Amino acid sequence: MWIDWKYALGLEITDAGFNFSVLSEFRDRLLAGGAEGRLLERMLKLFKEKGLLNKDEQRTDATHILAAVRNLNRLEIVGETLRCALNVLAQVDREWLCEQIDAEWFARYSQPVTDFRLPKPKKEREVLALVFGRDGDQLLNEIFLGSAPAYLRQLPAVEGLRQVWVQHYYHDGTALQWRTQNNFPPSGVMIASPYDTESRYSHKRGMEWRGYKVHLSETCNDDAPNLITQVTTTDASVQEASVIMGIQGELHAQDLSPNVLLVDMAYVSSDHLVDSKLIMRPNCSAPLAPPMIGSLVSQMRMTNGCLSSIGSNSRSLVRKVRSIVTGNPPLDRVANRRYRCSSIKLTVWPVPLAHYAPAASSCHVISHSIHDHSMKLS
Repeated sequence: MWIDWKYALGLEITDAGFNFSVLSEFRDRLLAGGAEGRLLERMLKLFKEKGLLNKDEQRTDATHILAAVRNLNRLEIVGETLRCALNVLAQVDREWLCEQIDAEWFARYSQPVTDFRLPKPKKEREVLALVFGRDGDQLLNEIFLGSAPAYLRQLPAVEGLRQVWVQHYYHDGTALQWRTQNNFPPSGVMIASPYDTESRYSHKRGMEWRGYKVHLSETCNDDAPNLITQVTTTDASVQEASVIMGIQGELHAQDLSPNVLLVDMAYVSSDHLVDSKLIMRPNCSAPLAPPMIGSLVSQMRMTNGCLSSIGSNSRSLVRKVRSIVTGNPPLDRVANRRYRCSSIKLTVWPVPLAHYAPAASSCHVISHSIHDHSMKLS
């Protein structure tokens, strides 16, 4: 056991401590009961009573969390997702599965799908991708349209298989096709591994990872210890600017709202700069892009580190600020350039989506999932 754990628990330095598995099991129990925030809340309450918590000035920043899965390329993802589903189906209903597959499936999916076992030429990889696709297509059709037991459709591994096949394949009316790079959803909805379907791919300042992003807020006053006051975890693709309002709102709800919250430029958006002042949340201090200050000096004024709008045309001004701060072009250009919405084929294998997504059409569900990062393919 680490010395800091022994110190926190009041144990002697020579104490053997507990086995590492105890901490892992305790964490699982907290998550299962939705009680992961209780310990932090109790500690913060105690720090307040002891006068150790000075909340006047705080800072928020994010760091990456690697998912406990290996990095997979597209071919590995589809092959390993199908293999994962087959393993689960073999445990749940072995007899039914054996009726659907032949000996070739055992040769293809008996071992982990890793890149060093896969062909290297591009043409051969595309052929193998279609082989994986047809196998998964056949299995999904049997589960959703055949005589398969209804409970198989509720298995998370089967749902993961369905989502991955929507993301990587489509039907052109005659045959299953492998999606090209300009024809699949953004990373915010792309499943990175069948063994952790909530983790996502992201990159920042030259670093690439699959997993999550954690935002930590802590006090940073010279006359008191630095204490963590709030923790927010998202998947890796979620941008900082989209979570800062929630962080400030939670601090406010727990009576931990600081007078000044220090953040970097990634957290800044025009909506936040204005709303942070209007709704009486803490002022947000962050570096601003020079073009923003130069172009808006006649229409904006700086008040206690927070930009507030002047004039009646504040909505158009907010849109202008958003474009300058984030460096993004108008939304229609973003959609056409980054997500290529007009070129995305919305049809998948010819299975009516009502069989596994009641009261929804396939085009509706898939198009919403592609356009809206917050919605899952369902």
